[in-house]
Amino acid sequence: MYGDSHDRWVPTRRVWPQHAYAVTNATSAGNPPLVEEPNHRAPGLNNLRQNVQGDGVFNAPDLTVSLSVALDRCLHREHRLIAGVTNEGSLGVHPGVPVFFERLREGGTPEALGTALTTRPLLPGQSENVIVTVPALEGFQDYRVTVDIDSSSSSDVAECDEDNNEAVIDDVRCYEIIGPD
Repeated sequence: MYGDSHDRWVPTRRVWPQHAYAVTNATSAGNPPLVEEPNHRAPGLNNLRQNVQGDGVFNAPDLTVSLSVALDRCLHREHRLIAGVTNEGSLGVHPGVPVFFERLREGGTPEALGTALTTRPLLPGQSENVIVTVPALEGFQDYRVTVDIDSSSSSDVAECDEDNNEAVIDDVRCYEIIGPD
């Protein structure tokens, strides 16, 4: 039997009784009908060697992420990076989705800062903030966050759009507060 090791294929009937298979020439148990109706004449079909899919068969989660920085730890020379993870898809996701934080060095070279995990299931439309605290360096900093890092792994999420899992924020800096002398 063929299948996807990460279970991302669309569900289908378990029976494929012959080369000229059509949903009109076999029942779900593989039995032929007494009189076969030609597939191309059945309303809404004309789909030889293809199953009829029900509603919602292509439903999937769609994780997106936004990035903001809280500067309330500047006196401690730290930035709090806040990744807003949202499920904009039509199926929920499990807790424990990885969220990867990076500092973008001069020229865009990434420096890994750490990975944190979502802590609860995210149903369609739900969000969760994932927060890490990192050292604030001198000058302006650029940060990047990526949710659902490696979608080829069985522990990660098979989404309907894998191209919207990243956010960048530029020119973050702690300013010194100068009081009266």
